[in-house]
Amino acid sequence: MRARWIPVVSWCLLACGSDPTPATPPADVPAADAGPDAATPDVSGPDAPAADVATDGGASACGRSLGGTCNLVTGAGCQPAQGCYTIPRNDGLPQIPFCRSAGRGGWGDPCEVSPDCREGFACLGSPSRCLKLCCEGDNASCRDEARGGRAGARCAFRALLRPGDTTSSIFVCQGDPCDPFALAGANRCPAEMPRCEALGDGSTCFQQDPMCTPGGDGAGCCNNLCCEPGFTCVLPGAAGTCNRAAPTGTCRRVCNGRDAMPNAVCPMGQTCRVMFNAASGLPDYFRACTP
Repeated sequence: MRARWIPVVSWCLLACGSDPTPATPPADVPAADAGPDAATPDVSGPDAPAADVATDGGASACGRSLGGTCNLVTGAGCQPAQGCYTIPRNDGLPQIPFCRSAGRGGWGDPCEVSPDCREGFACLGSPSRCLKLCCEGDNASCRDEARGGRAGARCAFRALLRPGDTTSSIFVCQGDPCDPFALAGANRCPAEMPRCEALGDGSTCFQQDPMCTPGGDGAGCCNNLCCEPGFTCVLPGAAGTCNRAAPTGTCRRVCNGRDAMPNAVCPMGQTCRVMFNAASGLPDYFRACTP
């Protein structure tokens, strides 16, 4: 059985707690299930959906794939100072976007729920960070710095807003590409966001997990951000959760199966092996060194 890989981006479009780590990585980056205890959103009062009077400029139909009265990508349909977000339900009905007061979190900022982030962003990953949403091919929106974008960013990764529903897909912006196989200082990431994380067939820079000290080969971990740059958190294949107090994962050096000598970066006695299945969303050449 292949080991599980817990990606930095778990793609919960609502909120992702740091603990416990999900037992199984999502396939084609689906949204998280909030569970039966999640609160049903209160759509009354000042945060109620605004009348759908704004326009999308003809470019953001994907932001309405869940229905509702507002657009997840552009915020169209919401009043000023509001954003369009999906909220967990406890009645078994599908999540529907609605307007709420927008938070201040920008690209890579920590968050607990999506309304902690500014409009057009969602709270993703483990630990959770604000990332910008986009529509397929719309790199311009990813680079719109007035709306939290980054110069050089591109619309890169598909996410499913409802698990198994390919009609509910949306995309997420990727910042300047970096090298997930390189160690700290050589992966083209800034000091404040030193970890280069593989996302699909691309990559982007993230902060380390502030709740742990990043470790090297053999260090215990529950998610990638508790490993040093150039290392990934490999967890056992058995189902279960990962407890920070006694982590069951192990930081291992990442290696590139496309290299002529992929074992060259591995510590002595280790081999570059395929460790992650298709559900991880990673390409086959993204591998880990293991004893």
